[in-house]
Amino acid sequence: MTWLRSLVFLVLSLVLVTCAVLWSGLNLRDLVRRLSDAPQWLLISFFALTGLQISISALKWRIVVRKITPDQAPQEFSFFLACSSASALLSQLLTTYVSSIVVRGWAGRRFHDIPFTRGAGSSVFEQFFDVAVLICMALGTLITWTIGGGAITWITCTIIVLSLGMLASMQLDHLIPVLRRLHPRLAEHPALQDDRGIARICSASTVSQLYGLSVLRYLSILVKAPLVVIALGYSISSLDAAQGFTIVQTTQLAAFTPGNLGLQEWGWSGVLAFLGYGFEKALEFALALRVVGFASMTIIAPLLMAPAFTKRRVLA
Repeated sequence: MTWLRSLVFLVLSLVLVTCAVLWSGLNLRDLVRRLSDAPQWLLISFFALTGLQISISALKWRIVVRKITPDQAPQEFSFFLACSSASALLSQLLTTYVSSIVVRGWAGRRFHDIPFTRGAGSSVFEQFFDVAVLICMALGTLITWTIGGGAITWITCTIIVLSLGMLASMQLDHLIPVLRRLHPRLAEHPALQDDRGIARICSASTVSQLYGLSVLRYLSILVKAPLVVIALGYSISSLDAAQGFTIVQTTQLAAFTPGNLGLQEWGWSGVLAFLGYGFEKALEFALALRVVGFASMTIIAPLLMAPAFTKRRVLA
């Protein structure tokens, strides 16, 4: 049933993209021409940024897993990198957050005897900070658009909101006493005891580390939009592309189509139309960003998975 549902959502996403293309009157041959004439440095940059994005996710997950399983022998980074790469690749067929939970939960139990709930739960906790940063970045853009201003105003507002987001996230440890008081069983649960489980991963030092890495991961994704504008010669402001990205990316929170296909393209079209660009140009840019991003993901993710599989094959 899960794969049937995924197939239905895939068909729906393709319908959404097809409707956008037909409604805009976009000539796909123009898109193909732009992509075929794209400079090599664009794809190389996407390769590097995609690798950085996946590596940061792997590093964050390793931090969380090591905190909640201190008694187990630490797994090598190649394991976390392979799982994060596999989930990133699977997110092209499933939604991003679901793919991470499924892959990491299964791999942790299969290869390192980490209970599925713990592996999946650690993934949810790690991605919580990605969501927090995503919301803060969008708020920084919305505030800038409301009060008016250019790049300096946007950067200032974004830094302020991100700083407030970090301060709020560092208060997570204060939720533990509240959870203990909710029910007697929670008060006795080992994970809620001092220096155990949840208390350990909610410490201010761990939270600040995860939050900072989430900011770095977000920036590695955000910069891709201006790169496509510059490399493919779209008459779109790089600042508008970067700010628009912060709004479009929030559609990930309600994503139900594979890789957010369709929703993201309509989101870009709507945001850039709001900023004064034509629907056709906005859609072509969104599709170009999709194609280059998909190409880099399908090439880099398997390469990052290779070391773990090679080592396991040698040990076998």
